[in-house]
Amino acid sequence: GSQTPCDEGYYSNNEESCKICDEGFMCLGASDHRACPPGTSQPNKGQS
Repeated sequence: GSQTPCDEGYYSNNEESCKICDEGFMCLGASDHRACPPGTSQPNKGQS
């Protein structure tokens, strides 16, 4: 299946629209939505 390309700091969880990355997660676009390592956090943009 094709993924919706999202800007860095956003992710798409198999949905049409991109959602802003949750604080404490890293979102590098598409469906990449992983928890940041403990003790690290970058709101909005996510951990990179």
